Amino acid sequence: MRNKLPSVSSMKSALESRKSGFSIRKIQFSECEAWDFEKGAFKHKSHGYFDLIGVGRLNERLVSRIYLYQPQSAFNGLLESSIEGETSFLIQARTEPGNEGMAQFGPTVQSTPANYQRLHGGRSTPYLEFFFSYQPGSQSVCESTQLDLGERYIHKTKRLNYVRANIDVISQENYYWLPASLVPELSLRACCWIQTCAQ
Repeated sequence: MRNKLPSVSSMKSALESRKSGFSIRKIQFSECEAWDFEKGAFKHKSHGYFDLIGVGRLNERLVSRIYLYQPQSAFNGLLESSIEGETSFLIQARTEPGNEGMAQFGPTVQSTPANYQRLHGGRSTPYLEFFFSYQPGSQSVCESTQLDLGERYIHKTKRLNYVRANIDVISQENYYWLPASLVPELSLRACCWIQTCAQ
């Protein structure tokens, strides 16, 4: 199927469709499957997710806050290509409890090692090969490591990789080629549509 560039209205419809049927409800700690308290932290039995920890002192400052502790460095990859003659970025519609409005657009790949290595038996990560192996017709534009959401995570980093593909890359379900010309409008007029990781 030939890639087509979306409009702002079609991007909005994509988010609405993505969160259809998705709901969030509060539950008790005891209802969390495979999660339990261990050494003062709330952990998953696989040790492949983040831990919830309470912090009373941080860098000599008194605080009272719950942090996510996940020493694994997250990976964010953004794929760029020319679609209909315009520079475009491959983004994905993601539905997660922490997202503003539940559904937002994230980068092409947004994953921790536990996820893309499928330690929990999940599905394979689309487009991962563009960032972790050589693909003819593609080139790495830049790569960096940054701190990840310091108000929520403690001492966590994320690796950012930006790759240009000079070949046809078909967008899979829930993935969209966002033209560069729409980035300002989506970032300013619809500030909650694009995740921080994609911005």
